[in-house]
Amino acid sequence: MDAYRTFLGSGKSEYIINKSRFIARAERISCQKAAETVLAEEKKLYPDATHHCSAYILDPQGNSARFSDDGEPQGTAGKPILEVMRRQEITQGIIVVTRYFGGILLGAGGLIRAYAHSAALAVKQAGVCQMHKSVMLELKIDYKELDRLKYLLSLPENSFIQQLETLYAECPHLKLLVKKEDAPSAQEKLNKYLAGKLILNISEAGYMPWQTDIK
Repeated sequence: MDAYRTFLGSGKSEYIINKSRFIARAERISCQKAAETVLAEEKKLYPDATHHCSAYILDPQGNSARFSDDGEPQGTAGKPILEVMRRQEITQGIIVVTRYFGGILLGAGGLIRAYAHSAALAVKQAGVCQMHKSVMLELKIDYKELDRLKYLLSLPENSFIQQLETLYAECPHLKLLVKKEDAPSAQEKLNKYLAGKLILNISEAGYMPWQTDIK
């Protein structure tokens, strides 16, 4: 798999309906232990809450999904949270929705809508990214070429090249990131811009986040 969707960062939201308070948290995770840690943190943060409902998906293929209603009527909490993640095609992520019961029953339909809405708010706060197999390009150039190169990298047609870092020493040392499939095109452009006047090292960077839209 060359790419998958997950959370860009952490997201936290709060939603109140009929005096019930729903606090949702979305996090990127890489293993079951990380999921358990996030859930434990929310339970510790809100020890007097009525419910701590959750859903997570571990593998990029979306197969290892788990959810918990934590005492809510079956199918009214964890599953709606999970469906929010599936609609967004989010994997390697967890959403925990903590509820403080406000004394007014919401009914099965009301609970489903409330948990789904809370989860969706947390997704919006966290953002969504596409994790792509990526390549690091490390350049060494002359200082007289630096401003021109930075300008060229800022052009919309070069948005597929991300500038990560610039180190200033005897000569500028730039670290750039591209998706693996874009590496040949990026290398060709850079050589063309600088007429081959660069030292270029290429290395695998693993899966790296590229921002995308929430569906």
